[in-house]
Amino acid sequence: MSRFFSAWHRNLRILLIPEKLSHVLTVALPNAPAASATTEEKTAYQQKADEYSLIQSGMLYAMEPDLQKRFESMPTNEIIADLQTVFAPQARAEAYEASEAFFTAKMEEHSSLSEHVVKMSGCVQRLEALDLKIPPTLAVDRVL
Repeated sequence: MSRFFSAWHRNLRILLIPEKLSHVLTVALPNAPAASATTEEKTAYQQKADEYSLIQSGMLYAMEPDLQKRFESMPTNEIIADLQTVFAPQARAEAYEASEAFFTAKMEEHSSLSEHVVKMSGCVQRLEALDLKIPPTLAVDRVL
């Protein structure tokens, strides 16, 4: 499950970065301007509020119904923080298991080289899915 959160979160950031909206995931919407604020300030705030609302709706749309209900009244930054709190320990344990499998894997004597390469490639892909990048030279060295 944590792998799915990592992928979902990465995809969400990929969508928001070009639009310069990734801050919505980490920064709370500021308070509304006072009634005495200028029209420009009120318009700027409304534009920000609309951005936050659109992104929150997109986040909720991509969730299971139970999570939608849980998070529908929360701001985007709190949704992300809560999900990270839930999934971070699981992701850490999964990352440990994946890295242990990668670094302890050995080719059995008289076994197929191609099977070993496929197994090691799967380990690298699993690590990358967990946002743990293995440099290509290290991956090749471990396979050999």
